[in-house]
Amino acid sequence: MPGNTDSSIPAASVIAQGSIQAVHDTPVVKKIKRTRLKDARRHGPRIDSQKLNWALAFLLLCATPFVFHLPLWPVVLVYAAVVWRWRLRRRNRRIPHVIIRYGLTLTMAGVVFVTFGTFNGIEPGSSLLLVMAAMKLLESVAVRDLLVLIFMSFFMILAAFLFDQSLSSTAIALGLVWTGLTTLIQVNRDTVPDPAKRVFQKSGRIVLQSVPLLLLLFILFPRIPGPFWALPTTDTGTTGLSDSMEPGSISTLLNSSEIAFRVYFDDEQPRRHQLYWRGPVLEVLEGGKWSKRRVQTAPSEVRLFGPGINYTLVLEPHQTKWLLGLEFVHADSLPRFSEFSPTGELVSRKVVTERLRLKLKSHPTYVFAPNLDDAQRRLNLQTPNTDNPRTKSLALSWQDNAEPKQIVETALAYFNREPFVYSLTNTGLAKENSVDSFLFDRRRGFCGHYASSFALLMRFAGIPARVVTGYMGGEVNGITGHTTVRQSDAHAWAEVWLQGRGWVRIDPTAAVAPERVEQGIAGALPDGEFLPTLLMGNSGVMTGLRQAMDAANANWNNWVLGYSDERQWSLLRKLGLKDRSMPALIGVLTASVVGTLLLLTLWLKQRGRYRPKDPIVRLFHSFQYRLEKLGVESRPTEDALALAQRAGAILPELSGVMQQFCTIYQEARYGKRAPENATSTLAALLAQLPRRRSSLIR
Repeated sequence: MPGNTDSSIPAASVIAQGSIQAVHDTPVVKKIKRTRLKDARRHGPRIDSQKLNWALAFLLLCATPFVFHLPLWPVVLVYAAVVWRWRLRRRNRRIPHVIIRYGLTLTMAGVVFVTFGTFNGIEPGSSLLLVMAAMKLLESVAVRDLLVLIFMSFFMILAAFLFDQSLSSTAIALGLVWTGLTTLIQVNRDTVPDPAKRVFQKSGRIVLQSVPLLLLLFILFPRIPGPFWALPTTDTGTTGLSDSMEPGSISTLLNSSEIAFRVYFDDEQPRRHQLYWRGPVLEVLEGGKWSKRRVQTAPSEVRLFGPGINYTLVLEPHQTKWLLGLEFVHADSLPRFSEFSPTGELVSRKVVTERLRLKLKSHPTYVFAPNLDDAQRRLNLQTPNTDNPRTKSLALSWQDNAEPKQIVETALAYFNREPFVYSLTNTGLAKENSVDSFLFDRRRGFCGHYASSFALLMRFAGIPARVVTGYMGGEVNGITGHTTVRQSDAHAWAEVWLQGRGWVRIDPTAAVAPERVEQGIAGALPDGEFLPTLLMGNSGVMTGLRQAMDAANANWNNWVLGYSDERQWSLLRKLGLKDRSMPALIGVLTASVVGTLLLLTLWLKQRGRYRPKDPIVRLFHSFQYRLEKLGVESRPTEDALALAQRAGAILPELSGVMQQFCTIYQEARYGKRAPENATSTLAALLAQLPRRRSSLIR
């Protein structure tokens, strides 16, 4: 009955709800709900072998550059995790248990802290990033996990720039970004992945499309003075020069091809014997070790003569304070953050942690410290804990009725006359009386041996003397014209104080091996001794390769890494931006980015339009587009003649032109024989159609 039927509806509803609730309360459904709450990501798309392999390969590539910057174990951990996860997938095994994963994560994080003593800093932070990526890999079961892993790999590319921003590192990073975009495309596909070549082409187009925006951001993004992102610096890239020296301590530098600094002379290149780049001055002698004085005094007087040499010195970061100017820098050209030390070297007030560009002027003719006080004289005559009786006897034999200048000349003649050899090998000396061992037994060594033994001879002879370390010479790049000074150009020489002349530079190495001064270290070595390949100056191929690489890196440093805030504002002033303020710069940046994105969008939209290769078909598409502008939409079910007939009914004044166009098109497209000059005829007829409806109304 109707009444009974109406009353049964609520009852049925209650029964249905009760049934649904009963189903929800079953143990199976409860377990599914708990699993979903526990780990919802496991119900997403599962990963297959091909997607996993792409992600693993990308992770390996991104972790590899850290071999040169971090302890080896974080990179090995990533490699081990990759191999483990790949084997699990290949054998269709489950991922490690959650307890194992959490335990490994906490253990590895603890190892990072024990290794570095902190989580703060470039090296600890990068190591922790590698550890977390390895641990994330071990729990990856869904596509979402692989995406997180890929994004962590992109962060690794960025972290590598905190260690090295050279041209080669940038090229590697660009290749990794290209590979990462390809990996993202492959992992995100729901269908069967495309061949690798096709996907690399697609991701390459994406990279190229981003270049205009990249250049715009590089030029206009506000430059922040100071080290890269003001993050803590590492100890890599040091010059190796220190405030102490033993006779053999410079040998490690002489085999290094690392760049110390580059020099751009404003005028003609100075002669090689003038290229002494002054570094730490060592006055304190204890045993066989020379070191800097501990008590600093006011700088000594400097008198400069003759024309100066103007140059720009681009100094690589070396984590010390030496600025290594050419002897002797004019005080008026000193950078605002620098000063002269009491012993005449140019130093920064803070550690050099970023590449510096110094505009300097030096005078190769000078008088340094024409007056020497008693304290300085005593310091530069001391020989504590230094026996070397044969050396002392030789020096005292030169004192008889001889002036200091004559003693210096006699010592240089001794080095030139005796069979001394400039060599980097077999230079070991006795621990006791090492100078005696060098001067009378071994007679084989390099600049550190000759400078220190000469200075000791002078002190024994009663002449104030000290050792100066720095660099000598440099290689002129035939491509750019600048001079490159490498670690292999590290040098040590002596200074003696002569009445009326002050401190005078004496290079005893030049008396033994003049080729060291005139040709560089490669020309001074005896037969049978060689430098690393990239340092050899007598190989035309290697010299050309070395100079080409150096020229590329120099231009990269000048125009990219050296693009400072001053250069940015100089460029903007040339482009018409007079207001030097941050709001103005941000406004220009925003407008430029928006404009570039708009143009890029329009270009992509235009590029995405269908463009047939057949000119007849292309003209017909233009005809359809023209009709759409006149208010006649094409229908997918009608042919060209039907379209012309319908359009003629709407636009009778253009009926003849449209009918003729479609007739010729049909014959050219589908007829056995195309009409003569069909393309030009169709183009002429198309030109008779107005481009917009307003033109037709007029």
